[in-house]
Amino acid sequence: MNRPIPELVDRVIGFQLQHLSAFLPEVQQRATHPRPGTVAARDLDEFRARATKNDVDGLRWWTGRACVLNLTAAHEHLVGLRVLMQGGELLPMPAMTIGRSIYDCVVQTCWLVDVEVSFEQRMARWAGRMLDETQESPHVLDTFQENVAAQERDRLVSGRQTAKRLMTRAGFSLTAKGAERAQDTRQVTYGGAKSVLRPNVALEGPRFVPNQQSLWPLFSGAAHGRGWLVAGLEEGDPRELVVATVAPLLDVSDALVIELSRYVGMDPRPIVDKTHLHRRTLTIRVRPGGAAQTADGYRQAGGAPPLPKPHEGAIEAPL
Repeated sequence: MNRPIPELVDRVIGFQLQHLSAFLPEVQQRATHPRPGTVAARDLDEFRARATKNDVDGLRWWTGRACVLNLTAAHEHLVGLRVLMQGGELLPMPAMTIGRSIYDCVVQTCWLVDVEVSFEQRMARWAGRMLDETQESPHVLDTFQENVAAQERDRLVSGRQTAKRLMTRAGFSLTAKGAERAQDTRQVTYGGAKSVLRPNVALEGPRFVPNQQSLWPLFSGAAHGRGWLVAGLEEGDPRELVVATVAPLLDVSDALVIELSRYVGMDPRPIVDKTHLHRRTLTIRVRPGGAAQTADGYRQAGGAPPLPKPHEGAIEAPL
């Protein structure tokens, strides 16, 4: 007997949480102790060669921390989506808004470990992420009036200045913002490679999630309460709305698994195949024949590249 759609969605999210909870600790272990020939190992070799004279080894630690924080947020959002789906009323607007947050967290992580760019480009991105975190917090604290907040702000500003001095000494070039944000950094350059501090998710997302080109605009429409989306959702089939919210996030899961696997040299196929089974189970309930029989067929139909082999994560593409 077919399960009700909400129960089926709940099971799919539960399986995703289970699979990713087993996968991510292994990725973290391999990133900390990378296997020879992987991009992670080559990054570590570069860091070791430059750390003594350039004081940049801490940047690698900070980036690992940034990825963990991204995925901690994504995990909480996914648990929140599961709780929302367990309620008695279908609420597609908040569900899509949560989906947008998950998408954002994952794309930011993929952008940081992107093996399609050079070591210098990743370094510039990693430095940008570090500066972004250290320079945004003081502006948030400025909105509070308490003395404790002011003291914390002063501490963070001092830390930001120290980070900027170390980066400059290590060979980074920092381009400042203008006007009242002149103390903040707008762009980081390292070895000729330039990077903003945080990716433009609308531009970067389709590269990592090619099968869902419309995902960001739709989910953003929900987050911002766009009338064209609200009106469309009121006219939709409730079953399809549930699937239309959750199924695209399985492509986001694929992106995370594939990009992290490429960086540390793991095989993404076991999890991607399981995720595709969940995708087919969902879509077949509302659109029979709506998903290809295999993960490879689905990716090909959406214009995504073939799944990488485990060793392919060891090959860094030239610029």
